[in-house]
Formats: sequence, structure tokens, C-alpha cells
Amino acid sequence: MNYRLNAFGFLASKEVQEDGITNLGFHDQRLALKWVQKYISSFGGDPNQVTVWGHSAGAASVALHLVAFDGNSDALFHRAFMHSGGPWRLPHVLDGQGDYDFLVSETNCSAQADTLSCLRHAPYEDMLAAINRTANVFSYQSLNFAWTPRIDGAMIQRQPYESLVQGKYLKVPTLAGNCDDEGTLFSFSTLNLTTSHEFSSYINRIYLPTADTSQMRAVLEAYPDDPAQGSPFGTGDQNIVGPQFKRMAAFQTDLIFMGPRRFFLQATSSNMATWSFLIKRGKNTPGVGAAHISDLPLWTAARTIADYFPADALIHFINVGDPNINSAAHGGASESRNLTLYWPQWGTGNSSSLLVLSDPDQAIIGRDDFRAQPIALLNQLQLHLPLWN
Repeated sequence: MNYRLNAFGFLASKEVQEDGITNLGFHDQRLALKWVQKYISSFGGDPNQVTVWGHSAGAASVALHLVAFDGNSDALFHRAFMHSGGPWRLPHVLDGQGDYDFLVSETNCSAQADTLSCLRHAPYEDMLAAINRTANVFSYQSLNFAWTPRIDGAMIQRQPYESLVQGKYLKVPTLAGNCDDEGTLFSFSTLNLTTSHEFSSYINRIYLPTADTSQMRAVLEAYPDDPAQGSPFGTGDQNIVGPQFKRMAAFQTDLIFMGPRRFFLQATSSNMATWSFLIKRGKNTPGVGAAHISDLPLWTAARTIADYFPADALIHFINVGDPNINSAAHGGASESRNLTLYWPQWGTGNSSSLLVLSDPDQAIIGRDDFRAQPIALLNQLQLHLPLWN
């Protein structure tokens, strides 16, 4: 589905809130889901069997649709698949005033009494040029970018973590997974950070502006100045692109990707069926390891996830809400390719079961307990601190 991106879909300010046009990109997505409900039967589809599947920002969209309107989806979808994204911490609509004012200035709207109306009539080329001068995921401030979904008190009532804790989310079967080194691609923009002090100052200013001294000390201890503990994980002293690169990549992997996935599963797995996966293919890719988007060939190329787990398992999840073809026989043979791997739910038995896909062509059931203390620390900060300005 298409939806408005950057400022066209996620403009934020006092003016935007007062006009009731917050999070337009999400409303686009919701409208597309309503279209599916109305017309999919004309294409042989079943409006009562809709799965939403998103990657990266699309996965974050899926997570936010689960908590939108306190979990009231209007029966627009019935299963969810979050692929390299989750319910990360959101700023408030009013926190976007600075970027809004920048667009107003750059489009010669500052002198107008109604700046929002002026922006509506500004030439598209001028608007886009101004947007392109604001922070994006490859700017210095990395994943703290300008145009993002925001808490508006309407569609998104509160922080997603808080909604999950309060049980205010849609309860549908869900798959959620990550690549092992999600943060590497987004850490090249901070290669000028060369000392531990510079790393600490950056984290404090960009991601944790309200953290006190003890909280920052805990973060630095959890993510030490030791490349062997950084990302790409498990590569020792290799891939030291810059003095703080692996450290930054580890922090961003856990803050934005691993932490939200694990928090989501911990909060929801007792109330709904959840499964999770970790992709460690491509760990030997220089500099980035099993990076964000590195797994896309698994889903699109001739050699797909079917080489590790039955392709029809995903179809089975879409059809009945369970990826296991032979779900009644734990550990029993699958009906596809005679594979014997059974994918347990994340929240049953071993409460942190994880399907791990790695080289060469290996699939195992592992435990979702890696970096337990650092991720738990970041999740607690995500829950209790206002992380964004």
C-alpha cells in the first residue's frame, strides 16, 4: 500500500494538531485496509483473513496499528507480521514544531497568518527541497529523524510501550523478527565519534536527553568501549570501521530494533499467539554483518526461507494464524519437505523460543535471551524516560 512519506504524511506542530491532520501516513494505510475490506472479495480474497506484513518502517507501522485507537482495528486485519521493526518510542506532535517552522521559513510562509494554509499551497518542488534538508536516517542524528509517527492523543493515545503494558492493543496472531545487526547501516553517519566521551555525549543528546548521570553510566557499562562486544555481533575485533562504530551499531540495534521486539513479545505473548525469528545470515559481510535489509532476498529470491523452514509455513500462518503445518505434533515431521523443525510460540513452554536462521542454510530453535541485561535496561528507559525532544 502507498502512503504519504516524510512531512507529507507526518507533519507535526501545534498548527497540525489543531487542524486535526496528524499521522496522515497512518490514516492512508488505514484507508487502504478499509479498501481491502470493501473490495477484496471481488478478487477472490477473504476480508476476514487479512494479514498485515511490514518491513522496517512498515513493521513499525504494523506495531502502531496494533496499539492505534487503543487496539480497536475495526476488524481491518486478523494477523500481523513485523519484519525488522517494532513499537519504538515516539515523540509528541508538539515536539515537531522546530521542523515545521523550518519548512515554513524555507517555503516563504513565515509572514502568513495561516502558515499551514500557506504550506498547502507552496510549490511541491520547494516543499520537497526543504524536506530534503531535514534530518533523515542517514543524517548525523541517525534514527532520531525528523518525520516520524507521533503521539497525537487521537490515533496514537500514548507511548506504544505504555499501551502494551496496559493491555490496550489488538490481540491477533503475530510474527516478529530481526536481523542480527540491524544498527550497522545507520552508524556510518557517526564515524566522527572517536572517543568514549563523544559517544556518551551523542547518546545523551540524541537519544536520552533526560537521562541522569547514573542512567547514562549504566548505558555506558551495558555498551562498553570494546569492539568485540559490538555489532556486527560475534565478529571479535573485525569490522572496526571507526573507533566507536561497533559500539554505536550495538546500541542502535538494541534501542530501535531488538528491544522493541522483545518488549512487545514479553507484553503480549500471554494474551495472544506470537512467534519470533532472528536472521544471522550474511554475518561475514564486511562492516555490516547481518544488517538491516540483508534478509530481503530470503523473501523474494528463488532461494528463500523455504530452504530453512517450509515456505508454506508462512502461508499457513496467513491462513490459520499458526506457521506450523503440523501444529498438534510438537517436534513432529512437517508436511512440507519432510522437515522436522517445529517452531514453538514465543510465550509457551520455553518462553523465549526463537527461530534462528544462519549460514550455511541452517535453521535451529534457539533462545531469545542474548544481551538480556543491556536490552532490559534500554527497554526500561524507553518505558520511563521521555527519550526524544
